[in-house]
Amino acid sequence: GKYCLTNGLLEPTGNCSAGYWCGNGSDSARPALVDNGGLCPSGYYCPEGSSAPIPCPSGTYQPAQGSKAVQDCLSCPGGFCCLTSGLSAPTGLCSAGWYCTNSSTSATPTPDGVTGGSCPAGHFCANGSSAPTSCPAGTFCNSSNCEHCSSCPAGFYCTIGAVNPIICPAGDYCPP
Repeated sequence: GKYCLTNGLLEPTGNCSAGYWCGNGSDSARPALVDNGGLCPSGYYCPEGSSAPIPCPSGTYQPAQGSKAVQDCLSCPGGFCCLTSGLSAPTGLCSAGWYCTNSSTSATPTPDGVTGGSCPAGHFCANGSSAPTSCPAGTFCNSSNCEHCSSCPAGFYCTIGAVNPIICPAGDYCPP
C-alpha cells in the first residue's frame, strides 16, 4: 500500500495512489508492473494506500480499470444477475420464471422486495425479465414461476392478469 521512490529510505515515500495498488517493492505511487503493483483491474477497486485490489461486491460489476472506491462498482442492471464478487460484466440473464431487479446476486432470486423473486401467478417472466408482466387478456397463469401464459380454454374467458379462467356466462359464446 506504500511506495519507496529511492533505496535506503527510513520510511516509505507515501501511499499508493487511488486507482492503483502497490505490493512489496513498489517504487512509484502509480506502478506499471503487475508483479509489484499496477493499475487496479476491472472488477476491482483500489482506494489510496491499497496493497492489493479489492473485488467489487456480489450484485455489482466494474468494466473499467483504475476504479478508486466501492462506489465506482456498478449495480447489476435489471434482468441480469451478478453472482460473485470481482466481476467485470454481469454473470448472465435472470432465469425464465423469475425476475431480477438491480443488484441481483442470483438468476433465481428469493423474493426480498429488493433484488427480484419468482414470477407471481397471473404474470409471466421470460428469460432476462426485470419485472413480472401481466398475462394479456385471453390468457392465464395459475401458478408462480410462469415463463409464458396459457391460452384461455373454450367455454371460459380470461381478463388481464388472470390467475384462473372464468366460466363463460349463460347465453354468451366464449371460443378458445
